[in-house]
Amino acid sequence: MNSKFLTAVLFCLAGIQTARAQYDGGNLDYPVPTTFRYGGLWARDLGTTDDRRADRCWARVEYLLWWEKDGPVPGPLVTTGPVSATTGVVGTAGVSVLFGEDELDYRAHSGGLFAVGFWFDDNATIGCEITSLIVETHTIHFEINSDTAGNPAIARPFFNVLTGVEDAQVLTAPGDFFGGIDIFSDSRFWGGEANLLSNLRRGGLGRLDLIGGFRYFGLDESLRISQSTTVFNVAPTVPPPGFLGTAVAAPNILSIYERVDTRNEFYGAQLGLRGEMRLGRLSAELTGKVGLGATWQEARLQGRTELTGPTGQLGLAPEGLYSVGANNGDDSRTRFSVVSEVGLRCGFDVTDGLTLHVGGMLLYWGNIARPGEQWNRNLNPQQVPSSLDFGPVTGPAEPARTFGSSSYWAGGLNLGATLRY
Repeated sequence: MNSKFLTAVLFCLAGIQTARAQYDGGNLDYPVPTTFRYGGLWARDLGTTDDRRADRCWARVEYLLWWEKDGPVPGPLVTTGPVSATTGVVGTAGVSVLFGEDELDYRAHSGGLFAVGFWFDDNATIGCEITSLIVETHTIHFEINSDTAGNPAIARPFFNVLTGVEDAQVLTAPGDFFGGIDIFSDSRFWGGEANLLSNLRRGGLGRLDLIGGFRYFGLDESLRISQSTTVFNVAPTVPPPGFLGTAVAAPNILSIYERVDTRNEFYGAQLGLRGEMRLGRLSAELTGKVGLGATWQEARLQGRTELTGPTGQLGLAPEGLYSVGANNGDDSRTRFSVVSEVGLRCGFDVTDGLTLHVGGMLLYWGNIARPGEQWNRNLNPQQVPSSLDFGPVTGPAEPARTFGSSSYWAGGLNLGATLRY
């Protein structure tokens, strides 16, 4: 009887030892579900925190298809109409605006966004992220030229402060002088930010993070005008353009070049929230940020009027039509600005560490300088080198310097991928 009992005890001890051999740190040797995602982590073991793969790092790249707020213009820039004493004058019967009636539409831009991030702990509670974006330079081009007989009539309108009415500078006139005008405008936007992330709340379906850090934006824009007039009639029926108060004679050429370049750079601090919801392989992320800081604005206005004859240059004046007097040269200033961002990103997990996503983003930037706001079309012809009235200034010293500012927005569609590891 005792021998049978001893034999049974030995068999029990052997069974216990065999069972223990099938354990590893208290975990049974069979597959554990891996489909539960918690705060950016894949839970490899629902019972402990030691055997889970932490997505400590991530990298994101996105293609941007963006639009931006149209660029302002000072008013009508190019007109045409019948030849008369009021050729090209805005508001005159038969005169139409060829360029400048509407704001500058830069249409769609392509660009890229790049981001890298890192969680400092396995539970993804404190982290950091650095993001940069750049949007390609987009150019608007307008051009119109007359034929060699001067058809059609082309003019540049302005408001004459001496007479108190609309006026125009005639570039081409049938039978008297021919030429043309080119207008270009460029816009390029870029930015970057560095943030700390702090988890506020998380659960099986998602998480909510606080965002705080530094933000930078940059915007370069320009508006450039180039025009040329060739006088071919030795006795023109329409008053020709002038150079320093003297009429341009045939076969001389009068050329005017002027441009406005603006640069805006924002430096400031920002706070925001980022919420993520997950349902299986699908995810949706909503981000909102607000930044306060300073925008450094720079405006550079340049002009040049050149008289050329058959033997070469006959004269040069360092001013144009709008870029004359006090409204010519460089200026800069710093202004308080508010920036904000709203973004939505919808994703699909292709693998545990790769997510493809599509979404949109909208950025707002207050208090910036744009080229079209810097030109003042209220002119005193006595200050304009290409006017026959050029000479001692006896009337108002216009144009006065205008350092205008306005708001700006940019945004559109984002398409990209995020890699976590």
